[in-house]
Amino acid sequence: AVIKFRDNGEGFAAESAEALFRAGHSLKGSTGLGLSFCRDTVARANGTIKASAADGGGAEFIIHLPIVQID
Repeated sequence: AVIKFRDNGEGFAAESAEALFRAGHSLKGSTGLGLSFCRDTVARANGTIKASAADGGGAEFIIHLPIVQID
């Protein structure tokens, strides 16, 4: 399954995309734990999450999760 969403915030430099997911990283002085928590949660489900700068500002996040059939 693929989940995509965008925000309309300030955005970020493309070279900062991976750093956004590190605990304590912040663009505006907050604790910077939210995206770290998201990455850990998605990883526990054997998925991935990536961020990219959206055209016109903001960010786009794409989450890939495996589809598992339960018998």
